[in-house]
Amino acid sequence: MRLSVRRAFLRIGLTCLLAALAVSGFTKEALGFQDGYFTTSDGVRLHYLIAGKGPFLLFEPGWLMPASIWKHQLTYFSNGFRVVALDPRGQGESEVPPKPFTVNRRAQDMVELTRHLRARRVVWVGWSLGASEVMALFKGAEASRTAAVVLVDGPVGMEAGQANRARRAKFLASLSQDREGVIRHFVKSMFFSSQPQEFMDGVLASALRMPLDQAQAILRDMYEPASWRPAKTALTMPILFVTTPTYLEQAKYLKARVPRTRVEVFKDLGHALFVDDVPRFNKTVGDFLLRVGYEPLRP
Repeated sequence: MRLSVRRAFLRIGLTCLLAALAVSGFTKEALGFQDGYFTTSDGVRLHYLIAGKGPFLLFEPGWLMPASIWKHQLTYFSNGFRVVALDPRGQGESEVPPKPFTVNRRAQDMVELTRHLRARRVVWVGWSLGASEVMALFKGAEASRTAAVVLVDGPVGMEAGQANRARRAKFLASLSQDREGVIRHFVKSMFFSSQPQEFMDGVLASALRMPLDQAQAILRDMYEPASWRPAKTALTMPILFVTTPTYLEQAKYLKARVPRTRVEVFKDLGHALFVDDVPRFNKTVGDFLLRVGYEPLRP
């Protein structure tokens, strides 16, 4: 299939997305998502959303965020792909385990989900903390089953400078003092564009599910990339880094280690840039998938 025809196919999917969203009110049922559950090797029951047929795309949300934050992408890419969005442990509709957990443990959950789904080949899409968790996959043997990686506005292994360490310590301390207020502000700050109140209320309610100690523990672990950062030699797959200027230095760090990395900078958008500018984000990812030969299932 010629590249222009492939791109036309993906743009037709965008038209379907906009029509579905206008009618559906964003309910999972109206959008055609199905709920799935599986139990991890350490006994935690996790929830995921799944739709479509074709090659696998697996989406990992950020800190405290639910799988449904990817609803625009799930609807769009389900026209040709088998799309899956995981509620990480402690988030969305997944079980909140009693003990704190790590970036590496949540990366292992992603691996176990693909085995549960019998996915032989995967493109991973990780946002924010989810980007770190995708990177952590390659401390193991996941490179052989990975077709490509899409990282979205998140840390990928560059050590923090002194100023950033101080800022992060201040944020962790503020969580202890006013957890709900800090998380409420955090959720609101993620979006540059105005979002429906119902949507914002749902995201906030999901973000408040995780207990304070676990919310802080996973952040502390993310802030120590030596524990989850893979070796340069493990990163052999094509990588797309879609970022706001906030994480541009992280993008430069990754590209210096993996020259095949493609960087796309989205200016004047919030941290949840894939919600702020749905058409541009979906087109950027769709074009990348075609460029690396990860083609949608033909109708």
